[in-house]
Amino acid sequence: MSPVTSLTALPFVERDPWELLGLDPGRREPDHDHDAAGYTRLPELTLEDAAGHREVLHDVLVLGLHSRDDAEPLADDIELEFVLRDDGEIYSAITRLSEFLRTRLAGLVGDAGVVVLALCNPQAAAVARPPGLGERPLYRADGDVTAWMQRRPGAPGWTPGEVEIILAADRWHRC
Repeated sequence: MSPVTSLTALPFVERDPWELLGLDPGRREPDHDHDAAGYTRLPELTLEDAAGHREVLHDVLVLGLHSRDDAEPLADDIELEFVLRDDGEIYSAITRLSEFLRTRLAGLVGDAGVVVLALCNPQAAAVARPPGLGERPLYRADGDVTAWMQRRPGAPGWTPGEVEIILAADRWHRC
């Protein structure tokens, strides 16, 4: 891989939802070292807040992103970290969410009805509505975002068609 020198060159690819969100039916606890970034499209996704309120969304574009652990708190933006691997070397690319969305979102939206940021937001930073969304709602979280799944009623197994994918956070905001 050649060095990443711009946001347009940053690898941000479509991934299987289980890979992107770190879901594994054989694991009972979240994988706190999970660092995959990318996007996925889901016909249905459930958002759950700390009070147990659930909202089911349809035709969803999920952007799997990671906030930088040691970033300075920002009131109106989030510093992102992309972990990149090249021939055994690991390095990071850093940018702000607002710049990433301004540069990359319009090319990803397609025919999605809703965009969800699967992104931890420990400082509960407000996020401005980015260009390129049209009338689509954008959902962002306060606090950590944890992905989990449960079998649909009557489903015998753990295949993608047999599970409900849930993103849980302290609070969800619709922008």
